[in-house]
Amino acid sequence: ERYQAAVMELEQHINSSGTKITSVTLKDGTKVRAPDCSRISYEEEPRLMLLREWTLFDSMLCSSYIATKLKTWSDNGIKKLKLLLARMGFALIECQQKFPYMNNEVKRKMKQEFDRFLPEYGLNDFYYRSFLRLHGYSSRVSAADVVYGITALLESFLGSGGSSASKQFGEAYDALSLNNLDKLRLGMQQAIKVQRAILRQGSAAITKTGCIRSGRKFRWVKIEDSIDAKYLGYPQALTKFCYFLMDALREKGARMKPMLCACASQQ
Repeated sequence: ERYQAAVMELEQHINSSGTKITSVTLKDGTKVRAPDCSRISYEEEPRLMLLREWTLFDSMLCSSYIATKLKTWSDNGIKKLKLLLARMGFALIECQQKFPYMNNEVKRKMKQEFDRFLPEYGLNDFYYRSFLRLHGYSSRVSAADVVYGITALLESFLGSGGSSASKQFGEAYDALSLNNLDKLRLGMQQAIKVQRAILRQGSAAITKTGCIRSGRKFRWVKIEDSIDAKYLGYPQALTKFCYFLMDALREKGARMKPMLCACASQQ
């Protein structure tokens, strides 16, 4: 409710900030679509992580909201996902293209088909009100995308020569500028790597007997994989990992308990 109230307040602010110009008439009378230069828009967004930065298939495969419901780390889960796409009339080869290059007709049908089929899988309220930053004709970045990208930059010292936390803060701050969209996209790609690591380690923990240990009051798990520890050895990444495990266990019918996770620190 607090989120909805905040969204409505911001939408009112956007509406009062000026009239949206959607087209421009040239001297010869030709109308062309006006670029959405540096403005904020609001619309409904699907609960698919960084959808515009990879493929629809990969985003559905790895996004925690869908992955924990369909168990996409298993062969049966992948079959369910492919069947879902087929039922919606989306060709698999189309869904495995980079999202910006997907067929526009598929993009237009997405919300209608998601709303039609996803409730059968327990995936309700799949769309939520959010905001987009529009710049030029092609740059569309959602508020959630920015959060993922900036968080990944803050929690990543990889490839930065062992930089300090203060330097990473500067990198993340710079990425908020419209002049540094490439830097923000680097953060988004890092966030995708983190999410893939969450799916890998989450599936291993859930399917491997004894990996998740349970006490009377809480459960705990330790990340042993040194490669994925590079991505998950940070506070926010570990928090997302724990939420992933808790959601997956809830889908299996397990009683909810707090989750503790141990991982080698990367700082």
